Order: sequence, then structure tokens, then C-alpha cells
Amino acid sequence: MDSFEIGGRERKNKGKR
Repeated sequence: MDSFEIGGRERKNKGKR
């Protein structure tokens, strides 16, 4: 799941939820 990590903090938040 590196896609959300590369996207930024906003994508990381959605991925973690």
C-alpha cells in the first residue's frame, strides 16, 4: 500500500481508516 503513502498525509489518513 505505497500508493496512499506517496499521495501524502491526506491519502494516508484515508488508507489507515
